[in-house]
Amino acid sequence: MTKEALALDEVVLAAVVPESRAVALLVFDRPGPPVTEEDRATVDLFAHLLGLALMRVVLRLRMQELSAELRHLTASAHALMHEALESPIGLPTDHGHGPIFTTAGRVATHAELGELLSDASATSPR
Repeated sequence: MTKEALALDEVVLAAVVPESRAVALLVFDRPGPPVTEEDRATVDLFAHLLGLALMRVVLRLRMQELSAELRHLTASAHALMHEALESPIGLPTDHGHGPIFTTAGRVATHAELGELLSDASATSPR
């Protein structure tokens, strides 16, 4: 059907399939002699090698894109670490709610610790 539609004589078809997707169809035509199995095998091999070459180009482009992304990520992480190491540290002392560290450096009394326990913990079975 394709042979008649395209007015082909002796034709061999082969798909170019990188990464399990057909991206092209190779059509080889000649006026004679008749196509042999060896001719078909040669065209299939050529299509396979062309698919591998395309896959290599695509993979190389992906590797270059990933390499650029990794360089950007590394630079960003380096900048964040530099900022964390070099930035001055300022602790707020009051946000309108009183001191932040009310018991810093002070040991709580037995009564204060007892107040932290709820009634439910005192009556629960052990």
